[in-house]
Amino acid sequence: MIDTIVLTLPEDQFQVRDYDKCTPSARGLFEPPFYKLGRGGVIRCIQNSTTEDKYYGRYRPRLTLTRRMMSGRPSTSLRIECSILKLLYGNNFTEITPEDQLQIRTGDSSLFGNQLAETMGLFFAHSPENSVPSAIHYFKNIILPKHITSSMVISELGKLYLTKRLDLNKTDYRNESHAVRFHANSYEVVFYDKIKDLEQARISERRAIENDNWVQLGMLKGGGLPKGLEVLRMEVRLNTRRKIRSLCEKLGLSPPQTLHDALCRDIAQTILLHFWGLIGRELNIVSLSQHKPEELFRLLTSSGIKPAKALQVLGGLSLIQSVGIRGLRSLTGKTSNRTWHRLKKNLESCPILDSPKVQMMRHIRESLN
Repeated sequence: MIDTIVLTLPEDQFQVRDYDKCTPSARGLFEPPFYKLGRGGVIRCIQNSTTEDKYYGRYRPRLTLTRRMMSGRPSTSLRIECSILKLLYGNNFTEITPEDQLQIRTGDSSLFGNQLAETMGLFFAHSPENSVPSAIHYFKNIILPKHITSSMVISELGKLYLTKRLDLNKTDYRNESHAVRFHANSYEVVFYDKIKDLEQARISERRAIENDNWVQLGMLKGGGLPKGLEVLRMEVRLNTRRKIRSLCEKLGLSPPQTLHDALCRDIAQTILLHFWGLIGRELNIVSLSQHKPEELFRLLTSSGIKPAKALQVLGGLSLIQSVGIRGLRSLTGKTSNRTWHRLKKNLESCPILDSPKVQMMRHIRESLN
């Protein structure tokens, strides 16, 4: 349940043996005449999969050599970004096996060591797998039953207002219910239609949510995927070491110190369930808005809620059915935050009624479990 991993190595832990594999050539980072640092005091040399690699379906990690001023002197670091699943299997539908976890931790014969030394012109003082991850993308591919589609789930997720709860500063909702992304400075929570994303990538990689979909486009041809398959992909992208550490400590987990630590299924499951739990609370509110008002009024008053407050809740649910929680928050923008949070608290205290949306939520949680 881990896909992408990012490792950032200081200059004393690696050596570039073929400068010209990078664009521009990395020679100017290590030999005179040295490159002048560009805008912002930084210059980067990049090495990605080549046109030949793509033609033959060979996936390579993304490498970025960065030179900047550190403590008054120039310093060079290496950033390795890699989808472990695409490197192992040529796709990220398959989940990693215990046998492959063992292969990754076997020192000099490691997966990264072989790939980066033999084909990308690098030498390492120590196996890069022993470095502390600087970013980790945890995921789950959720196979949906026939009566639920990815677009249905994403459409409901697009109605949520999670800015305060998840400390987010942006929500990106793609047209046609392709994807919804909740973005913060140090992490993202993303849901998207995995099959639709492949179809978008076939038109143009820029239309897809994930990178390097070209390596698995063949799965759309020749019956590689079952007809009518619906796959909802959930990703939690932790993009800084600080966020990885703080979230793990908050959830009572030991922060991963190596790539092998990051592969722990318990960590992935706990993190995914944590975010789904927060999202599920608002989804219950959205699902309540689909019930008949008279049915909800009887339910609320019978559970001890006073009629006046029940009518307030019904008014909120009616607006949510029309414009979603984000729309409701926008409509109440001129009122005080205290009023909004009081209404939100009342909505969240509503009992759960069984419905197709609740069944959808239950299926996703069961998949994560």
